[in-house]
Amino acid sequence: MPPRTSMPRMLKIALFTIVTSYLLAGICIIIAKLRLPPSDEAYHQSLRDTLSDPFVRLIGFGVASSFALIVFPFALFCLDRQRWLRQAVACATVVLIFIAVSTSVSLRLAVVGSPFVAICALLALRFIRGTSSNHRRTLLL
Repeated sequence: MPPRTSMPRMLKIALFTIVTSYLLAGICIIIAKLRLPPSDEAYHQSLRDTLSDPFVRLIGFGVASSFALIVFPFALFCLDRQRWLRQAVACATVVLIFIAVSTSVSLRLAVVGSPFVAICALLALRFIRGTSSNHRRTLLL
């Protein structure tokens, strides 16, 4: 049976992962909307109309939910018990920068690459933290 303190941490990380996934999906949609060419029909729609479109919401929420489910186990394993929020914000910032840069190149690259970047950032946090001189723990703790 896991320690009693692990359940609230797990719930906090799950909530952070889900909320961040939805926020990053929304930012990706906004950036894609702003980069539409004038010949596109959605170019003349307001941002509010775009975000309220049922198709955009269905796809955005579905993709964000699946990415949150993919990233959550890595976040639970990689984030430190005491500093998990600071590390999670750093990881989300890395993914946000990736989305901002890659959406200008290709929306597909941003959508497919975002969970990969999040997982790589989480693993980097885990193994950099585990091998630093400040932490004398093993990598699997």
